[in-house]
Amino acid sequence: MPVLPKPRVPPARPCRRQTRAARAAEAGLGVWLAGASGAALGACASAHDHERGQPVSGSAEVAGATASEATAASGDGGAAPGATAAATAAPAPAAPTDWRQPLRIGDFERADELWRALPDAERGRPEMRLAGGFIALGRGRHAEAVSLLQGLADELPLLADEIARWYAEAAAVAGPFDAAVAYLGRSPLAKDLVLAARAAMRGGDARQAKALVDRAVDRAERNRREEDEAVARVARAELAEERGDKALALAEWRWLARERPSDLRARDALDALARLGGQLALDDELACIAESSTPQNRADTTRRIEALAARPGASKGLVALHRARALHKARDYLAARAAWDAAQPLAGAYAPEARYQAAVAALRGGDDEDALVRLRAVADAGGEYAERAADRVGELLLRMGRYGEAADAFRLRMSRFGRGKGRDDARHGRALALLSSGKPDEARALFAAMRQDLDRLSGGSRLEQASLLELEGVAALRAGREDEARAIWERVTREELLTYPALVARARLERLGQAAAPAVAPRAFAHTPMAVALPPAVEKLWALGLDAAAESRLAQSEDEAAAAYPGRESEALCAMYEKLAGARRRHQVGSRAVPLEVLMRPPSPADRWAWSCVYPVPYGELVAGEQTRQDLPLGLVPAVMRQESAFRANAVSSAGAIGLMQLMPYTAARVAVEAGVASDGLDLGRPELNVRLGAFYVGKLLRTFRGSVPLAVAAYNAGPQAVWHWARAGSDRELDLWVARIPYDETRAYTARVLGNLARYQVLAGGEAAVTKLPLELPDGIDPGPDAY
Repeated sequence: MPVLPKPRVPPARPCRRQTRAARAAEAGLGVWLAGASGAALGACASAHDHERGQPVSGSAEVAGATASEATAASGDGGAAPGATAAATAAPAPAAPTDWRQPLRIGDFERADELWRALPDAERGRPEMRLAGGFIALGRGRHAEAVSLLQGLADELPLLADEIARWYAEAAAVAGPFDAAVAYLGRSPLAKDLVLAARAAMRGGDARQAKALVDRAVDRAERNRREEDEAVARVARAELAEERGDKALALAEWRWLARERPSDLRARDALDALARLGGQLALDDELACIAESSTPQNRADTTRRIEALAARPGASKGLVALHRARALHKARDYLAARAAWDAAQPLAGAYAPEARYQAAVAALRGGDDEDALVRLRAVADAGGEYAERAADRVGELLLRMGRYGEAADAFRLRMSRFGRGKGRDDARHGRALALLSSGKPDEARALFAAMRQDLDRLSGGSRLEQASLLELEGVAALRAGREDEARAIWERVTREELLTYPALVARARLERLGQAAAPAVAPRAFAHTPMAVALPPAVEKLWALGLDAAAESRLAQSEDEAAAAYPGRESEALCAMYEKLAGARRRHQVGSRAVPLEVLMRPPSPADRWAWSCVYPVPYGELVAGEQTRQDLPLGLVPAVMRQESAFRANAVSSAGAIGLMQLMPYTAARVAVEAGVASDGLDLGRPELNVRLGAFYVGKLLRTFRGSVPLAVAAYNAGPQAVWHWARAGSDRELDLWVARIPYDETRAYTARVLGNLARYQVLAGGEAAVTKLPLELPDGIDPGPDAY
């Protein structure tokens, strides 16, 4: 049995701009084996369900012009598109012949095949045994991994930390269990303690297993890591059942069902409670079923709710409310509207909520006229839903193209309700309505006032202010002041290089027959290219195709590695990370080190490293190949990836969106069928699979929306049906106005940032001439069809 060193602790010095997604656990195996090895070491990105009930993709809040750190947020993981036969029939990429190539992108099956094809003598070398052990762990063959990794620390002392980690993870499943407990039980990570507890239970030490899993729950609670706590409590419940501690198991399953009702594991909790003879209060059980409802489990949801409705003493009103909520969550909006209507006379104190939700369901289902009538009634009735309903009235009228009515509705909303973000949104909506209803001077004054308020209160990003300024230019043009409009748009293109507002300002100028002013010239001074060497352990891991482990090892020794390049430490680190397949840590280093001013002028030889560090392309051959296969604009996949996950291959949102492109499992399964990929047991944490399905999905959206990149990007976040509804209505359908009218703040910001990302990737690849131009007119004839997902 090898001597196991103390577990490595994740780096204590986080990126200064890290958000919850960027602070996720960084340990051991790295990004791919969180599911494959049972280690559950993945990141848990933040996510939030949109109030309107529309799922959104796992969109990371990355400021394209500010190089800020990303936050992965998700609901629908980028609702999927509808593919064509031509795309499905696209030729598959050539199969790699070097086992390290698929290993770098997480394709363990192909890596295993190629590794096993090597001569026995070659596979017997210590380095090759290490790679083979990692591959076996990735394939879930734990006993084989233990055999291959056994004793390797003595032969490869430079990589003793990685060997100990992987050996312990394999031993936690296949034994020796005491070795796994000895290593993982000293970890500061809750998920490692869960692994140790399961290993102790397999080894027959129930008392130690309980102590370890109790520590895991306590650690997760103190660190406020919700996903870690759920994993730890599920483990405590399962281990309690194995020990025969029925009371503890029931308590933990009840916790999961009550505290995490939207978690799909909550249904397992309900089943466990039934198996153990426990029960939840009717309201808690109905809430759990409704909150965990999806389009895929609708039949199971119906069965469970009807079974509870038949329970003696069940409240008809309570059942009716949760039946409607379940249909709403499953996105059967018109059925939900009918269910909310049926619930109202039974709902008692919840009747106002039922009336409001019925209006939202009508809105979500595309019945705009009915939604308008309902929302106005809720707004006029007063109460806690009146303000939200008033917001929706203005938004809906604006989207329907009833601009004069929309301006009046927003004015009424501002006069009836207090200050705050809702009032600011209403002021923005009123300005847009005035602009489209033939009152450009009033609109311009409102846009200018909002911009000045943002500047005075420091309450808005540079991107928001630039967007308002660009709209001022539209108002000036429509008021007959073309020279003023030109001057505004020239300023935006000059000061906000390659951001979304600059792109649409450039399109506006070109429509007037004027080329945009050239960008500020890049800095011109001598620059000596930098050649860097990876630290020895990192170099060895990289040479074996273990890039994720190499990235983790380098992250632990950045100060030491960069010290050899005084005065150019950040550039050196970016160059080191550039050698590795992933881009998570490279992006973090760049976002921390590169000032905004560098990104607001074209890249020069002196600062090109900074641009490519803030805008990296991970898994370069994979991404390039998939962009070619799907006929995507150059840079679109990393532009989406940057916003979705900040390049975290193991990013998992609380809503369940996974990986680099933040795909929901049920969405990915549908895409996989269309793409000709086996859809059983999809491991979306694998970069190879996640990028392939995500790129296919983006390509389908582009085809659905007739090649419009802005519409496809918005649909990736909000879903194709929502974008179709927004795009088909109204008469004033120019791109900048359409984006400004997007009713979801998140989708509006997401669309602008991804388009800015795309422009920067393209200028890096081919200069300003390579940047995709944005047509001002939206395409006609869009119809995603009823089965768009």
